[in-house]
Amino acid sequence: MDRYANWWGPTNPYIGQLPSITDLRIDVVAGQDARILAMRNGDADTERYEVFGAYVNTILNAPELDLITGVASQWDYYLGFNMTIPGLDDIDVRRAISLAMDRQYLVNVGRLGFGTITNSTIPAAFFPSYYSPDGAFVEDVDLANDILDDAGYLDIDNDGVREFPGVAPPSGGIDIVLIIGIGAGALVVGVLISYVLLRKK
Repeated sequence: MDRYANWWGPTNPYIGQLPSITDLRIDVVAGQDARILAMRNGDADTERYEVFGAYVNTILNAPELDLITGVASQWDYYLGFNMTIPGLDDIDVRRAISLAMDRQYLVNVGRLGFGTITNSTIPAAFFPSYYSPDGAFVEDVDLANDILDDAGYLDIDNDGVREFPGVAPPSGGIDIVLIIGIGAGALVVGVLISYVLLRKK
């Protein structure tokens, strides 16, 4: 693509200038390893949006490459619930999970610490004028446990594991899956929830 000299950008108060580059070529390169190799060989100037967590050290150890930090990338990871699963269809359980979640730990494990904690599908880093902190879940394990207590998810046999109130659903399988990253290098964390929804502190 070649830069269009009559682009409307110069009159846009939020941009105010033409792009600094004059031409752009986009190549589709499958696989993070191949994309890093292309940059190291000088065949590509940049990666698409971000480097997966497992490759951060590869970039840091490559003197010819720069790892840009301090700017949120366009990839946003979120936790989705399968609400056809008994227990996860209970808003109290979903609230408790959201309150018990250590988001910084997820960033540290899934992104090797290179990430920004978000509480919304519209993160403040992307659209600050649309983001609102109202309703954001701040980690509070005690409150999460209180919610589960009140909802009847109790540790009846004192084994440190909460039982499903009433008749428990069949155990086995993974009810929550967090996928951190995309592609073959993705870190997949499966959380088994059958009878237990939170462990007691």
